[in-house]
Amino acid sequence: MCMEQPKLAFLNIDLQHAPLNGQTESFIRVARRSSTDVPKRNIVLDAIDLVCNSRGCGWDWLQGLYIPPETHPTSSGLAFVTSALVSGLKHSFLWGAIHSAMKSFSPDTFGSVDGGTIFDDSLSPHLRYLRSSIIATLCAFAIYS
Repeated sequence: MCMEQPKLAFLNIDLQHAPLNGQTESFIRVARRSSTDVPKRNIVLDAIDLVCNSRGCGWDWLQGLYIPPETHPTSSGLAFVTSALVSGLKHSFLWGAIHSAMKSFSPDTFGSVDGGTIFDDSLSPHLRYLRSSIIATLCAFAIYS
């Protein structure tokens, strides 16, 4: 994600720790490893765990977070993997079809090294903006798929 640029690497770290910055109350551990754990506090280990734990597992800062229900079957591992694979193939095919439709509007400029524009100056303004709107809508569907 940092694209080999150190400034962006530090930005990634900053964004990862952004939820920790605006807190007015202390975080509380909500999960222990086992029931025999003594609730001893080690401030250094807790601080390291908070900084390295980007998902907040075991801490109260995820309380109230809405997690949508799973859409794939979870009855067995094989059913889940099969459903996820079929879904991935379907979305890949859909993205490829939409991408091909977008490129068909201007096969010489879209995807070239020189770049291109979605606006065709040879068209009247109404057709030019209709064409660019269709391309932008197809692009949005491609991102969604």
